[in-house]
Amino acid sequence: MKPRLVVSLFCAGAITATGCRAHARPDAAAAPMKAHPPENPVKLASSFAVNTAGRQVQLALHVMNTTKKSLELDFPNGQSYEFVVVDSIGREVWRWGEGRMFTQTFHNKFVDGGDSFEIAERWDEAPAPGRYTAIATLTSSNFPVSERAEFTVR
Repeated sequence: MKPRLVVSLFCAGAITATGCRAHARPDAAAAPMKAHPPENPVKLASSFAVNTAGRQVQLALHVMNTTKKSLELDFPNGQSYEFVVVDSIGREVWRWGEGRMFTQTFHNKFVDGGDSFEIAERWDEAPAPGRYTAIATLTSSNFPVSERAEFTVR
């Protein structure tokens, strides 16, 4: 391309862009955008229970839709929850998902208004006697839930 043509096209583009801005409504910048009132926050109620029996630890996360409308929980991959146990100084001693394989596919779960569901897992080889904290996580990207529960192994 010839330099004269390139400069002419560049100038034409600059004039067109400036001209477009000149036709904007003069009151558009002065008028603030109306803020939409926030939607009622939709929350899930949850509780977490840990029971020990011998060398076995049972974990159960209970989740309830407290609204009247159906909720769609979005999950970024095939793992919809995780259970982790840490010792009294915060070191991780067990993770339910460790060594498991999960799909990399986005998925969802519908929970009708007022309905609930429970996620329960079992750790068959409990740790040495002591105090521990279990952490349950619902890995939903739009309604994440995390609960903690302390327990003792005797």
